[in-house]
Amino acid sequence: LVLVVKDTDAAVKELDAASTIDRAISTQIYQLRKALKNDKCKPDAECRMQIGLALAGLGQWDLAGVLFGEAVESDPKNAEAWAFLGEARQQSGGDGFAALEQAEHLAPDSTTTRSLMALYWRRERNFEKANEIMEDLAEDEPERAAWQIELGNIAAEAGNPKRAMEHFRAATELEAENPAAWLAQARFCLERGMNLHDTGLAAARRAVLLAPEDPEALTLMGRILFELGDYSSAERFLTKAIQVDEQNPTAHLMLGQVYFKNGDTDRAYEHLQNAVKMSEPDETAGVLARRLMESLFPGGATIEE
Repeated sequence: LVLVVKDTDAAVKELDAASTIDRAISTQIYQLRKALKNDKCKPDAECRMQIGLALAGLGQWDLAGVLFGEAVESDPKNAEAWAFLGEARQQSGGDGFAALEQAEHLAPDSTTTRSLMALYWRRERNFEKANEIMEDLAEDEPERAAWQIELGNIAAEAGNPKRAMEHFRAATELEAENPAAWLAQARFCLERGMNLHDTGLAAARRAVLLAPEDPEALTLMGRILFELGDYSSAERFLTKAIQVDEQNPTAHLMLGQVYFKNGDTDRAYEHLQNAVKMSEPDETAGVLARRLMESLFPGGATIEE
């Protein structure tokens, strides 16, 4: 991944090697490999954007920011590149507002610019501005579930759960075959502890039916079943989530808790340890796993970095 911004040929060689070793990794980096191997992709703004977006899709926002920065240098009038540069800076802990403002100046009607600006204001907890932009997008494209999902997120963070649920339900009605809509509804029910036994569980189940190999859907299903006290079913879904994606710290965290509840302390310890090792230093799953290990195994927990 680091080589992508320095030596694309060398990066392709390493990524190809990784994909032959691990099927899960091959699936994750498919879009990045495709962008790097595109024969029509020249070292211009559009090419930089394609690779940057693939890196962003992997959560590598700091590296993606380098590519978006190169894109705006190559084409200073590329509003989309400016917008994603702003998002990358914010995702990396910086201030992306200036770049987003430039994107807005260049293309005030751009869907990409408007949606990322709304996301910026949501993170800044200016829910009024975020909602205003997102309502306009929803009005322009009333058939898109993505805008209803984001309106639901804004309402939830603004402290209006009833309105949030209305938007999440609207998303599932607009795109009933889109697992992302059902995941958003299920996640909201879990995080807020609302209607978990009926709406939350049903939404998670629908997401898994639509995307049976999606580790996020499988993990969320396992989390909800754990909260409902169905540990055997939770174990089944969490185990499958890890089979699909071994580097899934949240699934390891939850599976560790399942095993502890069932009295299997050895396997509980193993999965909590995995959650710590597979997480970034400040990632929630790793932090919680570390705390649980220190609490559940006082004096006996050794965190292997």
